[in-house]
Amino acid sequence: MELGAARVGEAGGWAYVLEPSSMWGSLSERLKAASSGTELICCSYADTMETVAYWRDRILLAQFETTSPRQRSGQEPDLLEEPMRRVGPTAVPRPRPPDPQMPREAR
Repeated sequence: MELGAARVGEAGGWAYVLEPSSMWGSLSERLKAASSGTELICCSYADTMETVAYWRDRILLAQFETTSPRQRSGQEPDLLEEPMRRVGPTAVPRPRPPDPQMPREAR
């Protein structure tokens, strides 16, 4: 079994984990356990899907995909609405870099 490497640290009173080569840490059962007695925000990216999940004390409060931020789930799905409004307009999907295997005229 191959496991991805993770980097950890602290900034502004928050601890963080950066796991650039896998999604292992962003699985719901792991986030539920990690949020026990605290709160956490998980931002994950897989292919074209970017997901933000906010957990507090083993409960998923709010979750959404950045390409469709108005479609939310969790026990308090609108909890992050005001902070989202403050940072600007709804998320716009990032353009994907061209596939180097694709012929130039098809890019």
